[in-house]
Amino acid sequence: MAKRTQAQALTTTEVVKRQQENGTGGEKPQPKVEIIGVPAALLLAAETIVSKAPKDRDDLQGVMIHLKDTGIARIVAFDGFRIFIGSFEAKPAASWLKGGIMISREDLKPRVNMLLKVAESAVVVLAYAKGEPKATLMDMSQTMSFKVDCAEVKELPDYEQNIQVKTFTDLTDDASRTMRPEWEPVGFNSRHMKEVGDIAKILEGGMDKGLREKNGMTIRIFDQGNANAPRVFDFQGWDGAILIVGAMALPTTQFPLLTAKVLAPAVRGTVAALRAHATRWNEAAKEAKTDVEREACLAKAASFELRVAAVLARAPDKAQIAGPISGTDKPEAPAEAKADEAEAEAPAEVLMTVAERAAATRKKRAAARAAKVLH
Repeated sequence: MAKRTQAQALTTTEVVKRQQENGTGGEKPQPKVEIIGVPAALLLAAETIVSKAPKDRDDLQGVMIHLKDTGIARIVAFDGFRIFIGSFEAKPAASWLKGGIMISREDLKPRVNMLLKVAESAVVVLAYAKGEPKATLMDMSQTMSFKVDCAEVKELPDYEQNIQVKTFTDLTDDASRTMRPEWEPVGFNSRHMKEVGDIAKILEGGMDKGLREKNGMTIRIFDQGNANAPRVFDFQGWDGAILIVGAMALPTTQFPLLTAKVLAPAVRGTVAALRAHATRWNEAAKEAKTDVEREACLAKAASFELRVAAVLARAPDKAQIAGPISGTDKPEAPAEAKADEAEAEAPAEVLMTVAERAAATRKKRAAARAAKVLH
């Protein structure tokens, strides 16, 4: 039997109708129970994160659910190093979503898995009344239900500050994007990388079979150009789910000896391309017509020379990496590196606007690619 869609689950209020009725006679009215449908895969993915949280951190022992925008709720999980965020539709939105609740991670995974086994849907029903110490997890047909410990969130943490977007905040004076040095490593703990794959597998299991990729879900990583900034992973096919993982600063930046030998051809090409840039800007400085233009050219050349020095500092065998320094024996830069040399042009281009330089760069790169295809 086909699984019910999330939209169908969200409108099935009859599931807890009897829980919403007030008491009769002299009985005190019961708190109003409100329900939402939650994608089980998001709960399981979030549980994967909090299950590794330190036991002495009470604030990390649960999965938080709250309303972010009109009709859009979020599941958020922390473990002190990683943050999982999963968005889903919640229409109509329960009133308790505005402040948010935190569901205990205790036995959350086995309970959700048991509900999936008996349910016809990949969505589980979450029922809760404001002020109560427990919520109810159940399947659509109310065949099975579980009470889970929960608490209302008193103050929503500003987890979005960990998404350190550098697009407009990390720019140079001429509005160019700053880049980390060439061949600078970024480290991730192998356990964390494995769990990125585990989360992808969980999310894929919550998708219709017809939407699944033959070779598994594609995981994308967003690099913010800063070695110390967190990396953001997203999961293709599941809109609104991301994982933020903090990058680790490595104790050394020098290549290990055997690794350096393997990478030597590629690193040598980088050095050659950077030196070609420096040479062009030095030549441009000689032909400059004004002191301002000359200083700008020399500053550009110096920046490329500094980048060469940084690359060589990482190499245990500098002679193998450095290659010829000047003259006719200077190694030829790779085709892609040549295409990137648009910013190292004649002095006239120093006075071009950022937009003009960007347009010229795009045009030259397109021409280089076309020539490469034709040949």
